[in-house]
Amino acid sequence: MNETTPTETQPTTGETTAPSPSGESAAPETPDLTTRLVEGFCKALESGAADVYDRWGYSLFHSIQPDVAERERARLGVPLRDALDHFNRGCLLAGDGKFAEAVKAFDQAVKLKEDFYEARYNLGLALERAGEIPKARKAWTESLQHCDDEAEASAIKHHLSELADL
Repeated sequence: MNETTPTETQPTTGETTAPSPSGESAAPETPDLTTRLVEGFCKALESGAADVYDRWGYSLFHSIQPDVAERERARLGVPLRDALDHFNRGCLLAGDGKFAEAVKAFDQAVKLKEDFYEARYNLGLALERAGEIPKARKAWTESLQHCDDEAEASAIKHHLSELADL
């Protein structure tokens, strides 16, 4: 009896194949056209190709991963329009370890939308990671006013008590 796994990888090409009903490997599965186009667009972005938008246009931009899109917006100098744009930029900067810059982005998000709990929370986190403990305490405390989750509020209060010891 020929046993097969649901998916086998061909050693020479790395392509994925699906077994046929008879148990033998079928032809390699090919990604659909959209997937291939998005992958090509992303590779062109990664390589820094100067003609990426001349070749691919802007339509595929809306199909790429959010973090890749945000990096590309920053690279292109696309202006930030609202609190969510600033929040997303702050998340990207914090993820890159650029906490001082992330603080500015989260602060702007909070200025544009005062009840933006997630931005206030991340502001406290970025301030803490930037070494600004007194400012972080203030941001964490302010985030509590906009937190609707009791368990999360309790965790923030506990964290604030830990910060008091620093």
